[in-house]
Amino acid sequence: MDSAILCGGDNLSIIKPIAQLLGYILDILFKGLNAIGIGNIAIAIIIFTLLVKMLMLPLQIKQQKMTKLQSVMNPEIKAIQEKYKGKNISDILNMTVEEASRFFENLPRIHRKIKTLMDVGMGYVKMGQPSTQLSGGEAQRIKLAFELSKVSTGQTLYILDEPTTGLHTDDVKRLNEILQRLVSAGNSVIVIEHNLDIIKCADYIIDLGPEGGDKGGTILITGTPEEVAKHEASYTGQYLRKML
Repeated sequence: MDSAILCGGDNLSIIKPIAQLLGYILDILFKGLNAIGIGNIAIAIIIFTLLVKMLMLPLQIKQQKMTKLQSVMNPEIKAIQEKYKGKNISDILNMTVEEASRFFENLPRIHRKIKTLMDVGMGYVKMGQPSTQLSGGEAQRIKLAFELSKVSTGQTLYILDEPTTGLHTDDVKRLNEILQRLVSAGNSVIVIEHNLDIIKCADYIIDLGPEGGDKGGTILITGTPEEVAKHEASYTGQYLRKML
């Protein structure tokens, strides 16, 4: 797992602790909190939890306990206070992915991961946004971005459930390009989708219907977009005909 991000160069004053914490935060963003265990990978979450608890302590707290807590937290506090280009971790977490992409454009190991989020249309999301606040489509695209950041084996099966939900037309086009890139690398992609811009680019379609809910579930036709477009009883085919 590439969680430690090291930086160097005469013009870069970023300190190693903040670089490492940024790596942890990016990994957490990609994988979702549910997949993260309590260990080094969760250090960023532990730090922020400790800080909140510290701020919530009564003013009358015993000096002995405060001294003990500070002795534990001092290294982490130092890391959080460090700044890169005038921004600390709190400032960075408040950035959108698009803003962070520009901010870290000269740090390839960080920028590479952030760029994959941009590639799947997540530029509007805050870097520190909790995974529990993401929609199903957003969570899938973050997982997809994580996959894109890894070296492809060309032997992976991806299953996506309506990943275009909430996406602007331009972002749908970008997502389609990503899916095509995965397929071109030898992977297989199964997408449950109603968006015709995605459907028309599929190699093979399984069209269920004729209606939704209890009136659906029957396989009407299978085949290429051109073959589905010729099927009179398929609503998908009727709309595909207008696009092909």
